[in-house]
Amino acid sequence: MMNLESYEFYLEFKVRDYECDMDGVVNNAQYLHYLEHTRNVCMKSKGLTYREMTLKKDHIFIVKVSMEFKLPLGPDDEFVVALSVERSSNAKMTIYQDIYRLTDQKLILKAEIVALGVTANGSYRLPQTVIDAFPLVRVNMQN
Repeated sequence: MMNLESYEFYLEFKVRDYECDMDGVVNNAQYLHYLEHTRNVCMKSKGLTYREMTLKKDHIFIVKVSMEFKLPLGPDDEFVVALSVERSSNAKMTIYQDIYRLTDQKLILKAEIVALGVTANGSYRLPQTVIDAFPLVRVNMQN
């Protein structure tokens, strides 16, 4: 069951018809867009933008994406993408993202995204602004 209070950030969406395949379910690749958009809006809510980091030659690279599909979404389904961030070092962070359908609060998808930072001098380190925005923390996202 969905408990949004246990997440650091969440964003609501509604499935658009063109996001569905011929079987009337959301195309698997579309879920990557939902996850990415939520991460982007989360970063902006903390005053961070990819553009500003890129201009400083500080980068965050996604190095791993793992998605576990539980149930499909269909046309006009309203859903939420929730995330929690685990940063166990200054070089890497793991973003756990879950998608829930709002009508029945059922889990649709679980994702784990691993990101590495590379700074202007070429060291493997997250940008300082990211380190400041996401303190060292371990998240227990089992289930």
